[in-house]
Amino acid sequence: MNQMQVSGNLGQDPELQVTASGTPVCKLSVAIRDWNSVAQKEETIWLRVVVWKNLAERAEKFLYKGMKVFASGKLTIRRYTDKDGIDRTITEMVAFDLDWDMKASRGDRGTGNIENAQHDAADAFNPYTPEELANA
Repeated sequence: MNQMQVSGNLGQDPELQVTASGTPVCKLSVAIRDWNSVAQKEETIWLRVVVWKNLAERAEKFLYKGMKVFASGKLTIRRYTDKDGIDRTITEMVAFDLDWDMKASRGDRGTGNIENAQHDAADAFNPYTPEELANA
């Protein structure tokens, strides 16, 4: 079963884009603190988290750099060829649920209630095509 949960802080403001077919997609950069038992120190793991549709629009509206988020989804590996012809591989999480502390939102991002942050997984998750991501 491919299912994962992470919690961490956003390393930058959410990046909302719209695919060629008109579907909103938002990319989040999440810093996850992890203990390295070999080095006996804490390290930061950076993970790209991708959210779709209504969840993408909510993330762009309410989230900001430094904010703590909790995401549930699945790990994906995406391969593509960039504009210079170089083959690339990206490991990312496609989240179907995303939670955050509404009290920590800033400005007009703080309006609403926790129900506005709850999401129907079927609506939030969109198995994307490479063409859609290439145009995002």
